[in-house]
Amino acid sequence: MTGTGPEHPLDWLDRPRTSAGVELFDAESAERTPYPEIAARALGMAGGLVVGRVRARTVVPLLCSTGPELIAGFYGIQAAGCVVSVLAPPTRMSGDAHRERIREVLDVLDAEVLVVDASHERYAREVVGEPGFAAHRSVRLLKTDELAAADPARRGPAELALVQFTSGSSGRPRGVRVSHDALAANTAAIRVWERATDDDAWCSWLPMHHDMGLIGCMVVPVSGGNNDLAVCTPETFVRHPLAYLRRFDRGGASITATPAFGLQRIVDRIRPGQLDGMDFSGWRAVIVGAERIDPVLVRSFTGLLAGHGLAPGSLTPAYGLAESTLAVTGVPIDRQPSSVRIRRRELAVGAPVRTAAGGGTHDADAIDVISCGRPLTGLDVCLVDDAAGPYRQGTSVRSRSPGPRSPTATWTTLPRPGPPSRAAGCAPAMWPSSSAAKCMSSAGSATASRSTPAICSPRTSSCCSAAPAWT
Repeated sequence: MTGTGPEHPLDWLDRPRTSAGVELFDAESAERTPYPEIAARALGMAGGLVVGRVRARTVVPLLCSTGPELIAGFYGIQAAGCVVSVLAPPTRMSGDAHRERIREVLDVLDAEVLVVDASHERYAREVVGEPGFAAHRSVRLLKTDELAAADPARRGPAELALVQFTSGSSGRPRGVRVSHDALAANTAAIRVWERATDDDAWCSWLPMHHDMGLIGCMVVPVSGGNNDLAVCTPETFVRHPLAYLRRFDRGGASITATPAFGLQRIVDRIRPGQLDGMDFSGWRAVIVGAERIDPVLVRSFTGLLAGHGLAPGSLTPAYGLAESTLAVTGVPIDRQPSSVRIRRRELAVGAPVRTAAGGGTHDADAIDVISCGRPLTGLDVCLVDDAAGPYRQGTSVRSRSPGPRSPTATWTTLPRPGPPSRAAGCAPAMWPSSSAAKCMSSAGSATASRSTPAICSPRTSSCCSAAPAWT
């Protein structure tokens, strides 16, 4: 296994790392599964799909709990030459709306089968057996245990790796088709940005149906290097954030990702005395994205853990989205993110934006906006208007997807000291006020199921041609 190489995401199945594995933990217990066992189970599931006459290149949805079984199913479906789509599992708060959402996703995917683990079999039968749904679609349930009991088998991989349903979608579910090439490229770019090596270990509480949890905290460590990975459910993290923090103590996990909510939960629930004796000096990267990042929260989080060895530069704001596979920009590891103060009333689309240099800390009209860094390797970022012309730096702009109910987001490209980028309107760093903006893949192979204006482009783009010298 290489630490950063752009290997095919399925290559590790042929040579799983024997010294590493996946740990599923909660507040009271933990169970570790070595990668060879996960690989064997994945190839067994692939064999079960082949024997079960599931056609190659079919999109196969997967309904499974967080943990090694989901990982085996994710890779097993792809090893069978099929395309995987990980569905959101129900929670204690889920009701009829969740069941209907799964039915809508199954319709969008034109699903013929649904792979489920033992804990979700009954729920899945209720979903697909609803009379109105069953009248127009027959979905065959395939249990992971039965699939894995088959003899191992492989088929050539489909061009697509997965269909990812975007977290910001409303109305009819909207899937993003991600190719193996795009997945490999973004995985490699993320590992280069994170400076990941074979010695790093990941820990995540993020749901595995979400792109940040699935790709950033599962595919990147598993496909990228078979690194040790510790995972828990979101429910475990919300109730017991200390159990999560313990995974980073004294040579434990070194990389994680979280929305700002995760930082807030730790700040709200963890008292300084609970951290006595802990050592976070090996915790290199806390990737923060998916939500607006408040610089005050950043300081509160790093202040809470700084006395236990966490370096301020470990907290790394980033921007990403499913339409670009995952990651688009990030602050370089070990560099503290910069922020600027701007005035709310100037955040009008197309209007120039000035920094509120004279605004005091109690100025109600002033807000602090934190940098989300520079484009990752292979990506450039350009914000364009409706006529595909680039915006000038220092302008508040809006990125949008066409069509009804499409999410929108406001962006601000702020001038900074130092050499300007080569083309006006190319954003040397991005300062999003929302995570709902949409963009395309650097490889051109992660595409929305509807047309979406590109704001991320490959290095060959004539609009954006150089990464800046600052963040």
